[in-house]
Amino acid sequence: MDHVYQELQAGKDKLKDWAKDNKEYFVDSTSEAVQIEYGNVWNHVMTLSFKQERVDEFFAKADPWIIAYSKVNDTTLVTHESFKTQRQKKKIYIPNICDDFNVKYLNTFDMIEKLGAKFTLVL
Repeated sequence: MDHVYQELQAGKDKLKDWAKDNKEYFVDSTSEAVQIEYGNVWNHVMTLSFKQERVDEFFAKADPWIIAYSKVNDTTLVTHESFKTQRQKKKIYIPNICDDFNVKYLNTFDMIEKLGAKFTLVL
């Protein structure tokens, strides 16, 4: 998604270069439906009891856009983050917001298993 692309371009590593060379993999998020859902995510997060600094950190990244896109397009969001049963005030976690919006999500390892991907070490 385009917001992920922008976030990667702010980095200074090989992932930035890979993203630049493969920009066609990053879908556009400017549809009206995604923008409306982003507003819903915004409104919801603002009702939670987080310090403004945590809210600003969450909205400064692609995370809320990915959640909105996944909701609108009924896709499964893949993240390294995990669901926190007790809302920790240190960070706004993607899986918790996904859960609030009934957005399906998987962690990276579960995605690899679900896809049946296998990695072979050749010595």
